[in-house]
Amino acid sequence: MENNLDYKEKELQVDLLKHWTVLQSFIHSPLFAIKMKIWQKAGIRTLSGFFFRMGFSLDQLKQKWTNLDLNFKKKFEKSLKLECENLGMDSEILGCFIRVYEDKRKEFSNFEFSTFDFVLAILSISDIKLKEFEKKKIKKKFMKTYDAIFDLRKINIGIQSAKNAKKLVTKISGFILNKKTFLTEKYFRYIHLHENKGMSLNILKDIVFFLNGAFIESGFKKKGVFLFVHRGRLTFVLGFFTCKSLKKIILNKLNFIKKYIPNILLIEEDFFFAFHIPKEIILGFLRIIKKI
Repeated sequence: MENNLDYKEKELQVDLLKHWTVLQSFIHSPLFAIKMKIWQKAGIRTLSGFFFRMGFSLDQLKQKWTNLDLNFKKKFEKSLKLECENLGMDSEILGCFIRVYEDKRKEFSNFEFSTFDFVLAILSISDIKLKEFEKKKIKKKFMKTYDAIFDLRKINIGIQSAKNAKKLVTKISGFILNKKTFLTEKYFRYIHLHENKGMSLNILKDIVFFLNGAFIESGFKKKGVFLFVHRGRLTFVLGFFTCKSLKKIILNKLNFIKKYIPNILLIEEDFFFAFHIPKEIILGFLRIIKKI
């Protein structure tokens, strides 16, 4: 299967807009879901008011983006940018490309992905379950992900998987926020979860980002969020900090722990990190970070 790359007009950053209804895309796009506090009962009313000020009703936006006519799309994009600016929201736009796939059976051609959606599909394909993370199988995903870049069928599967992941992130984050299943300390908020079959590293990472954004939007000015996911005898710890110096202190503490527990697998990206430790030392780890 061959593919070519071409560039088209700029496109709005709304998650999976071409592959969902407009309303679903906004509900599951963190940028808008957090701003509208979609987990609250009034969240849909807030989103409805947002669209009303743009000149659209919810019923109009229950259609798939690909089924809407060009004039409607242009009006929607123009109104959205203006309303985002009025609210001080980031209305960043991304380049959109068309990847043309050709195969002998001629099943696909001229299928269009935005760069943003394509990245979400690839991230979904490369995602790993917690048991794979535990067994250090991260590198084995590389070739599978690389092959998928050139296969439309796999990209379509990645899109569907990304949609399911977005729904799960919204659902779990909403439950945590509504039920207030978190503890507040001096610098952090802590959330404890038990693993379920749908959980993976990227999903948990997105939950951490979603919760951190929601806490900030709600006026919580602490420095970060800890998510503890309990799986059998292990606990997976994911953290996100708005302060790099604080993250550095945490990682130094963690490096101290690694002297005694060398099997800890650590993933570190900018303000985010993830690792796993035996459940029996989780209380000791909490005591360490509470002393910061």
